[in-house]
Amino acid sequence: MKNILVLTDFSEVADNAAEYAVKLAAELKANITLFHAFNTPEMVLALPGDIDDNYEAAEEACLFKLDVLIKKLHIILKEEPVNKLQLNCLVRKGHVKDCVKTILADQKIDLIVMGARLYSEFPGFLFGTNIKGVVDIVPCPILLIHEQVIFRPIRHILYVTDLRYCDIAALTQLIDFATGLRSDISMLHACAGGLPGLLDKDASDLFRDTIFSRVNFKHLKYIHADDA
Repeated sequence: MKNILVLTDFSEVADNAAEYAVKLAAELKANITLFHAFNTPEMVLALPGDIDDNYEAAEEACLFKLDVLIKKLHIILKEEPVNKLQLNCLVRKGHVKDCVKTILADQKIDLIVMGARLYSEFPGFLFGTNIKGVVDIVPCPILLIHEQVIFRPIRHILYVTDLRYCDIAALTQLIDFATGLRSDISMLHACAGGLPGLLDKDASDLFRDTIFSRVNFKHLKYIHADDA
């Protein structure tokens, strides 16, 4: 059973990512933990009373929002063919990346799901500070769900990498997910910056001799750049 950690800030983008994660988890037969990190001193200080009590009140407010989200996701789960996965929630005080690092140390997390939006002032830019902070510190795969993405069964995965430096451990993780999703994987060679190019035939030979021969997955193939 896989464990998916879904980060949420209760925005529409995060809610969409959570809905996507639930449908993905149904296919993977995975469990989900919804997580929110609150680090809002302005909100806490604005409340009357003791600061510690205010933090407790803020935590309770976050747990209430998570409970509402879980109820919404349970409705979605009833529409899925597999609906026995566990939905848990977790709230911690602190910065997102620090909290996530602690969670990963305490629990086995196979995948992190986060919502992501395009910023109009930076076309093509998906990474906010929270996303970048998490990407920089976690060892497990991260799935970024754009705000307009709707879940569809994943039947084909494209893995773009410099084949000369292919991370077999990362590929093995991807194969594990692809097996659960009944997906194919195509690998496309992309030359790392500052390195000489690689002829397509050489890339194909490299894939066959040093990558495909080392992994036990018949649905893995190399595709040419013109076919991507």
